[in-house]
Amino acid sequence: MKGFELQFWHVVVFFITIFTGIFKNEITSTIYSCTTIWGTTYFIGQKIQIQSVSGEWKEVTILNYKHEIPFIKTGGVLVRYDDGNNYEETIHFVNWKTLRIRRDVSTN
Repeated sequence: MKGFELQFWHVVVFFITIFTGIFKNEITSTIYSCTTIWGTTYFIGQKIQIQSVSGEWKEVTILNYKHEIPFIKTGGVLVRYDDGNNYEETIHFVNWKTLRIRRDVSTN
């Protein structure tokens, strides 16, 4: 490579490429959490049904969406089970998108 000079922006691009490669999962999960919350905030307060592992449908109320903080993974969907115990649970966004969900049109 005759005439090639290493410039400052070459080093910056190199380190940005390394940085994004290392933290790709954190960056994509944070972006996914923000877009999920932005696109579904109108579901707060609605009753839906989610299918449990045993196959039965459980009625839950969506209480809130919590943003995911990188490296901590505390974000998700805060739901309350309406089975009399009023048990609250935060379901991580990765698990939330794999759940089978149906809306109960009679209550919404």
